[in-house]
Amino acid sequence: MSSMRALFKVTFKRDVQSTTNIVIFAALVILLLGTFFSQTGQANTTRGDLYNVYVTTDDGITNEVIALRKVKHRTAAQTARLNQKLTEKTYADQIIAAASASPAAADQLNRALLHYAQYALRQTQKDPRTPLQLIAYTDQPLDRSLLGRVKDVAFYRYLLDHHIQEIPTAAVHAPAINYLAGAFLYHVSPFLIIAVLLVGLAEFFTMDKRLGTIDFANTLPISKSKVLLIQGLLTCLLMFVLFLLAAVAVFLLVGSQNGWGTWTYPLVYSLDGLHARIMPLAQLMGMLVLSIFSLLVFFTAIGGLISLFVRTTGTHFLWASALLLTGLPSVLGPATRLMPWLPVGYFDYAAVILHRTNWPTLGFGGGVGLLLGWSLLVFGGTGVLLHRRQLL
Repeated sequence: MSSMRALFKVTFKRDVQSTTNIVIFAALVILLLGTFFSQTGQANTTRGDLYNVYVTTDDGITNEVIALRKVKHRTAAQTARLNQKLTEKTYADQIIAAASASPAAADQLNRALLHYAQYALRQTQKDPRTPLQLIAYTDQPLDRSLLGRVKDVAFYRYLLDHHIQEIPTAAVHAPAINYLAGAFLYHVSPFLIIAVLLVGLAEFFTMDKRLGTIDFANTLPISKSKVLLIQGLLTCLLMFVLFLLAAVAVFLLVGSQNGWGTWTYPLVYSLDGLHARIMPLAQLMGMLVLSIFSLLVFFTAIGGLISLFVRTTGTHFLWASALLLTGLPSVLGPATRLMPWLPVGYFDYAAVILHRTNWPTLGFGGGVGLLLGWSLLVFGGTGVLLHRRQLL
């Protein structure tokens, strides 16, 4: 026990004092602040941009109304189409009138948007092919499906009930919580975040071999599995703390400039493709943190196994990255019945959380449990291998 305690203290002091920590922290912060830097010096045009989106929607309806009115002998279908567009025009005018008011009239705008969303839902339920003039937001794909209309109604009803102003994904100078959520979900690939953390894992797992202290570690009067466990535990926790510090630093920096936002802001998703559900950003951030932690535990177990066969940081990183890249949608290939039980199906944590994977999964909770279970299996296999070779 005294040997383990001494090894823990020495390893902890060495790892914490490494300059690699500064590099990892800086890389994460720079990745997350990419959008913030690109918007530096820009005026906050979010309200104006939204207003222009509403005007564009109204213009599209107006142009079609004018074209239909010019038809002298309209068919029954054209008359029905004109009546539909006139109804849409009424809703669009209400939206523009509400958007023209001061920002304090958020409830009025949300109510107008909700009414139009409810109308669009009713029309789509009657006939999914109804040619509605939908509101097309910047940087968001236009979803004409019935589920898209259900999501719109759920979203605007939540905003109205909670008196929250809409903040689009493409918002300029978004508040801190919205900015951070957008960075993790849309602007920074999960694979980039994990790759940065893999650099830290590779650095610390190969440090003894690079410094020539591996022989000392091999002669310690404790099992080799415990030596590797200590290194893995410290490395995993250190990378996790660096990730949290980077996220907090970005949150504080953006918040000091753009405001903090509200943790109850909604994110709409669907579990079954039929019904809409609301996820507050507070819940989302908790799920993101838990996803990163479970992925770190898994890649720490993988890193410990790789460290038995390689000596350099670069080689270690390449092997770990090769495994990471198998989680890319373009690499996964056709979904199979085994996919829900393979760790690679959960590397894209954003897609898993939003239920937007092109392959079957066990859901968020099941994915976290699966990654931790695979981590135990990998570490157990590594322990058996170490017991046989007795060398790190």
